Amino acid sequence: MQSFFGTDGIRGRAGLYPLDPETFLKLGAVLALSTKKGPVLIGRDPRISGDYLEAALIAGLTAAGSTVYLVGVIPTPGVAYLTVKYQCQLGLMISASHNPYHDNGLKIFDQFGLKISDQAQLEIHNLMQQKKPINRGEVSGHVVRLSYAIEEYQRYLESQISIERISGLKIICDYAHGAASQIGPNLLSAIHANASALNNTPDGLNINRNAGVMAPTQFEEYLKNNPCDFGISLDGDADRVMIYHRNQYCDPNYILLMLYDIYRQKNNYQAGLVGTIMHNQGIVRYCHQENIPLVLTDVGDRNLIHTSRQYNYLLAGEPSGHYICMDRLPTADGLLIALLLIEHLSQKNDNMRDLNWYKSHVPLDLAYSCNIKHHSPKKLVMQDALQAQISSIRAEHPDLKITVRGSGTEPLVRIHIEGQHALEELQSVSNEVKYAIEHSPLWDKESFSSHIE
Repeated sequence: MQSFFGTDGIRGRAGLYPLDPETFLKLGAVLALSTKKGPVLIGRDPRISGDYLEAALIAGLTAAGSTVYLVGVIPTPGVAYLTVKYQCQLGLMISASHNPYHDNGLKIFDQFGLKISDQAQLEIHNLMQQKKPINRGEVSGHVVRLSYAIEEYQRYLESQISIERISGLKIICDYAHGAASQIGPNLLSAIHANASALNNTPDGLNINRNAGVMAPTQFEEYLKNNPCDFGISLDGDADRVMIYHRNQYCDPNYILLMLYDIYRQKNNYQAGLVGTIMHNQGIVRYCHQENIPLVLTDVGDRNLIHTSRQYNYLLAGEPSGHYICMDRLPTADGLLIALLLIEHLSQKNDNMRDLNWYKSHVPLDLAYSCNIKHHSPKKLVMQDALQAQISSIRAEHPDLKITVRGSGTEPLVRIHIEGQHALEELQSVSNEVKYAIEHSPLWDKESFSSHIE
């Protein structure tokens, strides 16, 4: 049976395998046994299915002998931070990130706050496939509710910046009715920002609905009528972020360079950066021109973290909005990155590179992206015949960057075309790729096609 672990933990439709109570009950027991009944910390986002999935995990973990620390609704990076702080063997975050409310998932962190390895995922998967009953043990674990844990994570975020530089700035934040809906406003109030909150009233069903990073048009329209110093937009578990400075959109391709400048100025950082295959070629050219080491890896923050550790680089990110400062927290943290960028961009000195500087000195290639729905996107894309056709299209357009990949978090094939061409030409090449996909052998057997711009 294929592993239920995807690009970022487990994700799927809540109530269906593997996001059903029976599977999570067994998973809880397996996780307890895999850690030799060590303590486990659990957090979640506010989507409605989180209640029964959390309850199932607690039952499995405690029945198998693990003590469970509950922190409630909290951003994903908060779980990573608190797992280390409370010396737990695992941290579990029940969330489907940017997906709609009817999905859910599980992200698993080890004792160091890192996403668990592929080997650990395989071991868990193999234990889950065993048919024999799990030995629960004679002594059960118990539940400890950490009522002040979210405040501890908030104080950690406050400690990462100079509050004087942010105090008084007008900031508008869209919380996507997600995990940061409580901590975000409290954090911005504590650092004395003049802050306004959007979409911070989660009801279990409205997470990511026309809000946050999944709805940039709505946020931009709001900013047009409500000018501010900075706009922040998060996703459902607050590990992704979009930034606006004086109502100008900060292209996420620039954020990795901004973090590099922050570390270069503060810490004389001389090492390199880790990006992904989705980074714009303009960024690649600039790094080559400025002799900034840049390693590109596959999509997903687990890949970013693994490559960062391999090269001993501190800064990593991908244009989807995940950015990581390994010396601060080894996972993506939307609120942390927002604070660092706001502190940096709000400085008033001659050496400060503002957003206009990046736009003028680091021109980006034009890009066009679209998605095609399919319930087996990775399997579909990996067909030898389709790969050959895509290679042929690339050969016909050698001056374009053509990326085709199966999403690991949603039932989508993602097509991305990039180059120094008119938009119509990029769309035309995208249509060539789409035609090849929809006429591949596997498509006829398994497709439920829909083209999404």
